[in-house]
Amino acid sequence: MIANTRTEACRFMAGRSYSPAMQFKAGMHAAPATEIQLGQRLSPATEFEPGMDAHNRLPVGAMRVRRETHTGLDRAWGKTAEPNVWRKWAVLVWEAEHGPVAPGLVIHHRDRDRLNGAPANLQALTRTEHADEHCGELEAARARNGANLAHEREVRMVEE
Repeated sequence: MIANTRTEACRFMAGRSYSPAMQFKAGMHAAPATEIQLGQRLSPATEFEPGMDAHNRLPVGAMRVRRETHTGLDRAWGKTAEPNVWRKWAVLVWEAEHGPVAPGLVIHHRDRDRLNGAPANLQALTRTEHADEHCGELEAARARNGANLAHEREVRMVEE
């Protein structure tokens, strides 16, 4: 039955009483088509079996592009181990060419393309150097969003 009015759609709201004809009585069960029997298999063709891999499993060494939620930009990731150990692709390329990334350093893309993992495009910078490198882009973004950078600089100078 399709509800025609708002009152019909809301008749099962909490706290309301219902007629005895609409309530389950002792010994009543739901329709047999909706009951699941103990041990019953509903879709054996699509069930997982022991040792079975998921349809979307990727092997170690695979690369995947994901969109970062905090920036909305794409970044490449590489699978390095099982189960599901992923690292940034640029870091993997850097480590293959130059060894491990030293503590306190980040990998910077010279051409600003996060998907360009060519070794010549990668550079190791300290976090301060990296922030300085992107300072102009950050100020331009703030200006587009209406931030008052002159006021921010004055506040920073007064606080220091």
